[in-house]
Amino acid sequence: MNKTTITKRFNNRAEGSKQDSRQGSILLELLLALAIFALISSATVVLILSAQFSLVRAQQEIKALALAQEAVEVSRILRAESFAALANGDHGLVLANQNWRLQGTTDEQAGFVRQLHIEDYQRGGTPDPETKLLTARVTWSSIFGGGQQLELSFLLTNWSA
Repeated sequence: MNKTTITKRFNNRAEGSKQDSRQGSILLELLLALAIFALISSATVVLILSAQFSLVRAQQEIKALALAQEAVEVSRILRAESFAALANGDHGLVLANQNWRLQGTTDEQAGFVRQLHIEDYQRGGTPDPETKLLTARVTWSSIFGGGQQLELSFLLTNWSA
């Protein structure tokens, strides 16, 4: 073998190793790009699902708050009709013949259970017969599992006494 043959073989090996190196770096870049894409995609999916769950939870809380506020307004209507009709205990609310009344211990609407608790109010340790403490309680099952509850407490006074 002469010197030119050895040089040609050496040059051919060097060119082959450069080509292998380029193919290896392209493969590495492709794997890195796929990893970044997978990371961004999974983060986007988590963000979208989290936003969706938050929206559903907020809608449930708004519905529960509306039912509790309705109980407050109905209690005011009942007070105006007859303060004595606000009997102590747990009550549900019913609209019959365009009139609200207390009935049973709870009422249910679309998976939400509402209860109006009425008790005598103690003012400075002394019972006040003209004031009632009312608590509107709404409970429901969350889509995430487990029960949720919202309460509004308020005082009603017999102003006509």
